[in-house]
Amino acid sequence: MKIAVLGAGAWGTALAISLARRHAVALWTRDAGQRAAMRAARRNEKYLPGYDFPTHLEVCDEIAAALQGADLALIGVSTSGLRATVRAVSEARVDTPLVWLCKGFEPERARLPHEVVAEELTRSVPGGVLSGPSFAQEVAAGLPAAVTLASADHDFARDAARMLHGPAFRVYSSADLVGVEVAGAVKNVIAIAA
Repeated sequence: MKIAVLGAGAWGTALAISLARRHAVALWTRDAGQRAAMRAARRNEKYLPGYDFPTHLEVCDEIAAALQGADLALIGVSTSGLRATVRAVSEARVDTPLVWLCKGFEPERARLPHEVVAEELTRSVPGGVLSGPSFAQEVAAGLPAAVTLASADHDFARDAARMLHGPAFRVYSSADLVGVEVAGAVKNVIAIAA
């Protein structure tokens, strides 16, 4: 299976590394300098230093190339960068199912991520959110983690969770898209208060 990871911050890179141990992964970031550095070093020293890229992880220059032939695309950008990234996906004119990894509300419009995706996609593709208590460094190192993949389309959530589910990276499905997005947005506030 091929998975596109759009966004090479710590979390996107960690998931790309984890998934590339079992699947072909195309990793894209908008920063050309960062792409060149990652390609040369075979790691992301800027956001996730110390973790080598597996053989099956390819760094792509173009978002369309990363999406070409992908069975699933993970959008690993911040909520403030989600709209532009989904717009670029829409312009690539592919029907790759999307899973976004961001948490919180869009700063300018106070939209949840699924609302941003719905506003920006020009056609209907399956989509959902991946969220849960995990740390990028631990996922990249192959340590155990459990997350939830939620979608309004429960069949998609179940099938996408199966694609991503692995021995150490456990992915469970839910039909409560809004609940998972809101929980991701407020968890840090609750943790700090506690």
